[in-house]
Amino acid sequence: MDLYKKDYLPKSYLPPKEIRDCRDLCRERSFLVGQRTAVKNGIRYQAYCLGIDFKNFKKKSIKMLKENAKMRLLVEQLESTTRTIKEYESMISDSRKQTRMQYS
Repeated sequence: MDLYKKDYLPKSYLPPKEIRDCRDLCRERSFLVGQRTAVKNGIRYQAYCLGIDFKNFKKKSIKMLKENAKMRLLVEQLESTTRTIKEYESMISDSRKQTRMQYS
């Protein structure tokens, strides 16, 4: 309490709400990218266990994986996560444009 009275407390910076919102979107997107990586690693592992020759995540390889019921679920999870990431990227882009317009 004495520090407050003597004005020794350091000043802190709190960014505007728009910037905080954009940062939150970026954090959430980063979390989703980590989830997508985990799903991809799961797909690689399951393909290895099932003896499926799997090289990459191109359309042709994904189509081949969908032929297996167990792999289909993982691929659907991957596709869903990827769509969500793209939605976040769009929201981040819109947020940045609005912020630039406000602060330029």
